[in-house]
Amino acid sequence: MLRRLTEAGGTLSPSALERATGLARSTMARITGTLTHMGYVRLDGRDVALTPRVPPV
Repeated sequence: MLRRLTEAGGTLSPSALERATGLARSTMARITGTLTHMGYVRLDGRDVALTPRVPPV
């Protein structure tokens, strides 16, 4: 998922991300939730966008 986002310039809609990865919608939702919690992606409106990862201090 992170690779596909990077290849797309950092932002994709959830449906485009599903097509790019070949993963099911429910799987994409779980991965997106986990990556959002970890700080790797954020929801930008309806799109999923990469974020700069800032290590905790």
